[in-house]
Amino acid sequence: MKKTILFLTLLFTGTFALWAADTDVVKARLEGNTLKVTLTNTTTFVAFQMDIDLPEGVTTEAPVKGVRLSENDFVLAYNTINTTDNVVRVLAYNLSNSSISGESGEVLFTMALSDKGNEPITLSNIIFADATPAEVDLPNATATLAGDVNRDGTLTVNDLIALASIIIGGDTEGLDLDAADVNGNGTVEVNDLVALAQLLIN
Repeated sequence: MKKTILFLTLLFTGTFALWAADTDVVKARLEGNTLKVTLTNTTTFVAFQMDIDLPEGVTTEAPVKGVRLSENDFVLAYNTINTTDNVVRVLAYNLSNSSISGESGEVLFTMALSDKGNEPITLSNIIFADATPAEVDLPNATATLAGDVNRDGTLTVNDLIALASIIIGGDTEGLDLDAADVNGNGTVEVNDLVALAQLLIN
């Protein structure tokens, strides 16, 4: 069955989501067994995450490739976060707060699939973040250090890697989930990566 282009209106949550849902559209298109995700928008962002609900039995055959993202030193990570429903989370961020803007028809990333399947592919939980992190209260000596995800007492790039792993549903053993909520909004998501990157840079 030939797949048609899926138009998904962005749903924004959290402090960093600044774009209006009525003008910003993520587009997903299947070309053969390759899923291409594009963004139609000229507003800049420094990180994003989205979940891709694949049909039963369909798997990612190769690493997700960032096309437009590679020009701005973005790190692209992905992982299956729900094996029952076959949901893959894709996450992109960078340490330098280099921004990128979507342009009509420009591919953000591609995902090679084992097969097309017979069910639609849905993109959900779409969050884009700008370069302005939420205010983070500095902890006292007895409090959990915000951002010290690996619990070694200091903020390093290793905490950023551990935080990215948590967001994409990786192993959380030995990690501090409270410290992972860097911006203190009660959830661990891509905006916490931006806040932690700001702490590391500054």
